[in-house]
Amino acid sequence: MLRDDPIHVRAREGRQRAAENQKHKLSLDAARRAFSEKLYRKALTHAREIPSNSHYAEQSATLASDARGQLARIAAKTVETQCSAGAWEKCYAATVEHLRLVPESSAYSAQMTRAAGELKKAGIEVEVFT
Repeated sequence: MLRDDPIHVRAREGRQRAAENQKHKLSLDAARRAFSEKLYRKALTHAREIPSNSHYAEQSATLASDARGQLARIAAKTVETQCSAGAWEKCYAATVEHLRLVPESSAYSAQMTRAAGELKKAGIEVEVFT
């Protein structure tokens, strides 16, 4: 139809939406592949490429949430092991990562404050993440 009437607005808009949906589908596929390969940050990056008004927005949001959950679990494990070992720089970095993913986590906020205090005792200044 567009070839016959290149000025037709609805046809051009439909063609543009189809092209955008195809691009979003490719991003969603890339996000799914990355997630299945346990490349959660990459999966999250690809999922974020899909806007909230896209045909694939709901699927993308679910995948992004799952990827954030996996990244938060990894950060939580790192917090546990590094803080227990007294590796305060790594402990601090992992708590900041966890809080970026799960900002409402008061236990990790307290752990970050503890790690920052330990680093300060060692003469290492860090900015407390808020």
